[in-house]
Amino acid sequence: MVKLPRLSGSRESRFAHLLAGDINLDDLPAMIKTETGHSRSSADNERLKQLETEVASMRLELDSLKAQLESFRKQFE
Repeated sequence: MVKLPRLSGSRESRFAHLLAGDINLDDLPAMIKTETGHSRSSADNERLKQLETEVASMRLELDSLKAQLESFRKQFE
């Protein structure tokens, strides 16, 4: 096991095993980006779409509540 240097933007250091031989530290950032970049991006995009749908639904509900409140207020004018 070897402790790898901390990459910019990461909170903690990473570790790598040496079963496959020595590690070239120059290739490390590219390897990490290709291994984790796509899965995170896809999951983030899915979550973003879900949140956008939820916000749109909440906006419709808010508009409905505003209309109900305005109707209620008009009863007392």
